[in-house]
Amino acid sequence: MQPVTSAAPKSTANRPDDDVRLGIILIALFSLTIPIIGSSVKILGQTLQVPQITWTRFMLQVVIIGLAIAITSDTFTKPWPKPIWPLILRGAVITLGSGLFYAALSILPLVEATAILFIQPLILTAFAAMFLGERVGWLRWAAVFTGLIGAYIIIGPNFKTIGWASLLPAGAAICFAVASLITRVWAATAGALMFQFITAVTAVTLLTAIMSVGIVGQVAMLTPQWPSSGELGLLLFAGVGSTITNLMLVQGFRIAPPSTVAPFFYLEIVGATVLGAIVFSHLPGTTTVLGAAIVIAAGLFVWWRETRRPQGT
Repeated sequence: MQPVTSAAPKSTANRPDDDVRLGIILIALFSLTIPIIGSSVKILGQTLQVPQITWTRFMLQVVIIGLAIAITSDTFTKPWPKPIWPLILRGAVITLGSGLFYAALSILPLVEATAILFIQPLILTAFAAMFLGERVGWLRWAAVFTGLIGAYIIIGPNFKTIGWASLLPAGAAICFAVASLITRVWAATAGALMFQFITAVTAVTLLTAIMSVGIVGQVAMLTPQWPSSGELGLLLFAGVGSTITNLMLVQGFRIAPPSTVAPFFYLEIVGATVLGAIVFSHLPGTTTVLGAAIVIAAGLFVWWRETRRPQGT
């Protein structure tokens, strides 16, 4: 999963092809569907290794996006994006982030892993100020630190029981923030489909090399195994579902201003809570609810300041 943050560039005018209502529907569907895919990954993580799950997800994306590009455009016959290294770097970072988040899902409750992941827009706000020179006023900096405190509230009890593994969703959030930063800087290098295609090809290449090392070195956590029919079905569901939901995400941002649709991403935490209760019989504790509420409030405040107030205030 690669969240797109509310800190994405803002559109200043409606374009002729804007359809705000449909954009909101697509983002809402994305946010409510992602926890279903996350539940599948969590179930798979109990029996299969994370690199294998991640490889399957991106391999299916290569096939689906590759076919989409071949059918809808002549992109493959044109020169490849230049420079291409930022797109490859973005793919490597997303691969790491996806692996960390999938590993987190195999260990942590669904809602807690999801809630921690939502510090991504806050981290991106900080990164944009540090590396792109974007002006971020003290109120938004305060929101960033408040959101991190919320994440700490969620992580704290888990750190006592499972140790450093509780930080996996935070590591994923950092990776996704870096990927968003790269997208922001090199957005004009390629179209959305080519961005996703190169990301997926990079991921498959890296994960194939990693699993090859696991096979040769007999490293159990890196070695794939032949899935059962049930596992194969879940792998296909997670891979195809992730690709389709990401296309919904891209289209939602294409036809509606980010400032309008961004708050609907927090529906993902609602979906994760409901599925966590139904599928895994887990209800979030008081600290998780408190921490998630703080993270959401901080993220919404950053969104509000960026879309309703002058930059730098």
